[in-house]
Amino acid sequence: MKQPYKFWNRNQLFQHLKTQLDYYSFMDDDNYTLLKDACYDERWIPMLDFNGCNMVQDDLHPFFPCFIHDWRWVTNQDAKEADYELYYHLKKCSVPEFRARIYYLGVRLGWFCYYKWKK
Repeated sequence: MKQPYKFWNRNQLFQHLKTQLDYYSFMDDDNYTLLKDACYDERWIPMLDFNGCNMVQDDLHPFFPCFIHDWRWVTNQDAKEADYELYYHLKKCSVPEFRARIYYLGVRLGWFCYYKWKK
C-alpha cells in the first residue's frame, strides 16, 4: 500500500485539509469538528493508513472527501453512511455529479466485494 503522507504529521494534514475546506467554502463548525476528529483520532495513523481514494486518483492530495471516508472505514464506522457521506462531500468539493456517483458506486461495490469480509 502506498503511503504518500508518511513524512507528514497530524497537524500538517489538519492544516492542509482545513485550507481545502476554506477554499471550497465548506468550513463550518460540523466539518471543522469532523476534520479534527479524523486527524487526531488515535484509532488510526492517518499518515500511514490514509491512501487516498482507492482505485482512482484523488482530485487533490490529500483530498478531504477521501480522507474522511478512509478514516471512517479504517476505524470501523458505519460503511453505508460513510459511502453516502463521501458522495455528499465530493459534490460539495466541486466534483461533477457523474464522477461523484461513480466514486459512490465504486466504494459500495468495494465494501460488498472485499472490505465487508475483511473486517
